[in-house]
Amino acid sequence: MAIGNASSADKGSLNSKLGDAAVSLRDATRLAEELWGYVISLGADQAAQEAALVALGFTQAEAASFWTDANYTWAVFQLYHGQIAQATAFDYHTGLAAARGPS
Repeated sequence: MAIGNASSADKGSLNSKLGDAAVSLRDATRLAEELWGYVISLGADQAAQEAALVALGFTQAEAASFWTDANYTWAVFQLYHGQIAQATAFDYHTGLAAARGPS
């Protein structure tokens, strides 16, 4: 008997995978919304928000990278919820590689 995830392609397992993916995307956008809400609470604009991140212990370079990555997650939230259209292709997977870390 095999162990681990079965590589089944039956209707039930495919529906389950689709449901899991949909729930995971929804949950990920909730986290992005919470994160961006915190970032924008730090100041009136990007410069003020980055300065607040520096005050929290980030270096200026780290604060700039953090702000950019948090903004990427906010863009994904907006795309997911139909709030913006993406005018040009952007690879969020690559854009967020540093934030994900090695995996």
